[in-house]
Amino acid sequence: MTDAGLTLVTDNSTTSLNWSAQPRYRESKDAFFTYSDDKNVSCFTVLPKRGLQDPADADRLRAILDRHLTRG
Repeated sequence: MTDAGLTLVTDNSTTSLNWSAQPRYRESKDAFFTYSDDKNVSCFTVLPKRGLQDPADADRLRAILDRHLTRG
């Protein structure tokens, strides 16, 4: 995460998303979800909390998302 957006890396791909591509987020017990408020867009990004190394990392991630996105 940067001030520009998210970069997601897997073994097979790398995807970068500007914050404006998915300007909203929700949080569940197990994950954060970023998504578009455009009803014609069906993409979203899942950020699983199991990937966080420390419980305080969820607070830091939430603060970053709150700074750049609208909680929905």
